[in-house]
Amino acid sequence: MKYYRTGVHTLVDLLYSPHNIINSRKTDQKTAEEGNVIHFKLGYVGTEMFKRYYKFGDYLIEIVGTPDKINTKEGCVEELKTYRSEFSREAQKQRGKLQLIFYSWLTGLNCARLVLYDVANNKIELIYYSFSEKEINETLEKAVKKYIELREVLSK
Repeated sequence: MKYYRTGVHTLVDLLYSPHNIINSRKTDQKTAEEGNVIHFKLGYVGTEMFKRYYKFGDYLIEIVGTPDKINTKEGCVEELKTYRSEFSREAQKQRGKLQLIFYSWLTGLNCARLVLYDVANNKIELIYYSFSEKEINETLEKAVKKYIELREVLSK
């Protein structure tokens, strides 16, 4: 059995934006710092890393991730995404939903909340999700399959 370890962000990139993996672009330092400050100010500083194992054929994949926040009061896993335009809002909404699917699986929490923060207008939008076991499993299988294919190609 082959063993690999990967993170939620890599799996999200494989599903949503595989070009990010191929062309590992540098994040704009100023934008990254601004995002970190907003996360900190709003209390979205993930401190607990979760991990689970996913078996796919002859592969054992360790998947790790640190959600932005675990809201113990509501029993929700939360992800904060910032944006400045309608285009980036939609992209962040899709990426955030994918992350929450993985975080729901990792944490075992059925309640997932995406927090979209409009930097330009200082507005917050909340989107609640409750993913079905089928949706989680289909997403996991699709992402893990792509990850294994990538690893196998790179190892040749």
